[in-house]
Amino acid sequence: MAKNIDSNGKLKVFLRRVSTENQSLEMQVAADKKYRDALDEDEYIEVNELGVSANKVKLKDREKMLEVISIISQGKVNTLYVYDRSRLTRNFYEYLEMVDLFITHDVKVVFTSADSSYPSFNSNYLIEGFNGILIEEEGKSIARRVADAHRKLPPRKFGYDTHKDDQGKKSYTLQKEQKNNIFQLFEKARDIGDTTGFIQLISTFSSLMKKQPTDIVRILTDPFYAGCEKISTYLNSLAYVEPVITKDIYLEVQEVIEPFVEKLQQNISGRSDENILLPMCGICKKGMKYRKDKIGESGIYTCSNKHKKICISVDDYNDMLLKSCTMVFENLNEEKIEKKAIQLINDLLDNLENEFEAVNRKIDYIEAQIAAMPTEKFLSRQYEKAELKLLMAEKQKRKELREQLLLCENYQNKVKYLVSKVKIKDCLKNEELMNLVSLIIKDCFVNESTLAFNLYFNEYLDNEQLERMIAI
Repeated sequence: MAKNIDSNGKLKVFLRRVSTENQSLEMQVAADKKYRDALDEDEYIEVNELGVSANKVKLKDREKMLEVISIISQGKVNTLYVYDRSRLTRNFYEYLEMVDLFITHDVKVVFTSADSSYPSFNSNYLIEGFNGILIEEEGKSIARRVADAHRKLPPRKFGYDTHKDDQGKKSYTLQKEQKNNIFQLFEKARDIGDTTGFIQLISTFSSLMKKQPTDIVRILTDPFYAGCEKISTYLNSLAYVEPVITKDIYLEVQEVIEPFVEKLQQNISGRSDENILLPMCGICKKGMKYRKDKIGESGIYTCSNKHKKICISVDDYNDMLLKSCTMVFENLNEEKIEKKAIQLINDLLDNLENEFEAVNRKIDYIEAQIAAMPTEKFLSRQYEKAELKLLMAEKQKRKELREQLLLCENYQNKVKYLVSKVKIKDCLKNEELMNLVSLIIKDCFVNESTLAFNLYFNEYLDNEQLERMIAI
């Protein structure tokens, strides 16, 4: 591992990790680019773990990670740039070991994720241990205190009028126009027997109360309407709240609706993360937008960009995508891919490496010229505008080539992974096929009643056989 030392004898390290089937390397490279652009390429090193699953490979068996741990242990690193905590490890105890390593050796950890809500690294063991458990945790202590206050004394609550006495103490009384609606909502919820009945209940009262379905679910699960707050499993009475229902009715309703609420929330919470491949509109050729379904049974992809509306449910789209990918996958010729596709990637890698070496030689030549330059010429404006700018441009080119080499090497690994799966195609599960969709299908265009695909490996398909399968 090359060591580019700063003036304090320390290294800046950019660490990236992707599993073989993972498609996020490009995202990680793009995320840390602004940090690399602020540095000269001699000021940092890059460590890339390609094809390494932190779920399957223990930290002690990750060669690249052990190199990083080694130079940190030697006190040679001042800053570590990494996309998020999951790139370091997915094991809580391994993460705690790394936290201890960072704090002990005074390493600044910078998470490059573009998500502004993502918690930054904290040198407090307890806080960082908590972040290690809940990586996506956004609720800091102040947010929890606000939530607690709002639970007891909300600024407003649907169905209630809020009052303040002379001492500023709040009380809540039911609005006549909503009291019966809320009571009937809880009463009818006691008789729910299946998911269909629950959805119908939510739909009915959504229209009646002019509230979103998610609001109706929140009302049903909110102990405030029983004049209480929930602390752990205990219901604490709030004397200043007029209840709609009794505690017993509230608890009875929770027991009835719990399985339906859990299922509904899984659907309503947003399913865009289940997207296998972002669909494109067949008319305008632009990416379609994800929309939550009002009832929550399935999200919808839609586009109406100055044309007739095109839409498809997430469930239908993913199902059709997976079926089409399966047919394509079963007709791929792994021997042709190995002989031709991988050879093309190898040729591209060779060309990039040759170009990289050529740029290296040019940089060495320019730096040699600078070293031999008389001091007065070195300090002249004419020199500054010529050789120095040329040197900086070539170094920037070398940065870009290094990035291209990395992405190409990662793509090479993914194609090899694809070939390995083609050889055992009859043994693949749906989850494995989902990981392969974006390796096989470049784009999917959604039309009014059909899907159209651009494929990566057209020339390696038995098209006649594929057409017969589609016809069936």
